[in-house]
Amino acid sequence: MPTTQQIENADTLTAPQALRLIAAVRASDRYRDYVAAYPDVEATIKAKINRKKTITGATNANPIVITATGHGFAADEVVTVQSVGGNTAANGSWLVSAVTTDTLTLLGAIGNASYTSGGQVLDLASQHLAAIVEALDEVGDGTVAVKGGRQGADYSQVRDREALIAEALDLLYSIDSGEGYAVVAVGQRGYADRICHEHGTTSCGCPRYVTC
Repeated sequence: MPTTQQIENADTLTAPQALRLIAAVRASDRYRDYVAAYPDVEATIKAKINRKKTITGATNANPIVITATGHGFAADEVVTVQSVGGNTAANGSWLVSAVTTDTLTLLGAIGNASYTSGGQVLDLASQHLAAIVEALDEVGDGTVAVKGGRQGADYSQVRDREALIAEALDLLYSIDSGEGYAVVAVGQRGYADRICHEHGTTSCGCPRYVTC
């Protein structure tokens, strides 16, 4: 999979990236062999395009509730919050535990100051898919080079096309399948795990908790 830094540095999936990903998926052995397991693949990928909203508030509370008008996210999705000023504890990757039309509650986020300005909320899965597409674009002899990023870093990984496609399909269909947990692939909090939706923890041990 792409590194934590690659996904954190990615923006959300764009329309051109989505089209490239759809083409790559349809050409892959995994999709051809298990097409019934991936219904409506084109619509599923397109649903992740540009899932990013501007934040206008973040409560100094436990948990933090952010305001992003008409955000479109749902409970149990995983989001990245970035560039929030003042209440910087909101920044990171979080499981959404409750929503209204214009607000999201960030499970486990504890405020550390009053909100001042700025911020965006992004779909972590969409960021992950964008990083995969960039990796696919660079695949030649099996070496994936992802250059740049917000800190001007340069990362290189050994990957093959089928493994990247498999990762994209697993990401799309495990998160959206209603299995009772969300994949937290990476994030600024520095973990890779699955979170139980019933207990809000990565170590509750119930049948719905599955480690990566």
